[in-house]
Amino acid sequence: DATVSGKDSNSNLSISDNGATTTDQITVESKAALAILTVYTTPTLVSRSQTGLTVKFDVQNSGQASANITGSSLKFSQSQTLLEGNENNNYSVTPSVNNATLITGGGSATFEYTVEVYNSATLGTAYISSLISGNDANSGSSVSVTGASNYDSWTLQSKAQISFSSVYSLDEVPGTVTIQ
Repeated sequence: DATVSGKDSNSNLSISDNGATTTDQITVESKAALAILTVYTTPTLVSRSQTGLTVKFDVQNSGQASANITGSSLKFSQSQTLLEGNENNNYSVTPSVNNATLITGGGSATFEYTVEVYNSATLGTAYISSLISGNDANSGSSVSVTGASNYDSWTLQSKAQISFSSVYSLDEVPGTVTIQ
């Protein structure tokens, strides 16, 4: 409801109105505020050329407005600061088709990725964090965050290689040796 007052520009008489015939209600929400809570993966030891690795991260929207998610990804680094260095060229990362596109105010979502380790990936510890971006569903303003409160890591090793220096037959009969 509102009160309006003013002056008629022709007669200079005061005019006013108290109360509207039709009222409306507006809800004011705090803006969407995203936070990446934790990044997690099960293997602690992975090998070059390994495929099918799963990495997940949890995102919370502590604002009241919903957040439209426009992008998300993983970040790999050999530095624990996670903002230095970029080892993403060591991995192929595929997002799940079920990843959220909207996180309601006060809500949360889990994002999942399948990772393939390239054969040329840098050996050693890789720290895994994430990025997420979107916009406030009410205002359209940008909301994004890089890095997680809790990140994960794995140790990247060379893939196993089997080699034979000699093969002997126990019965000394020439023929084919089968290795199972």
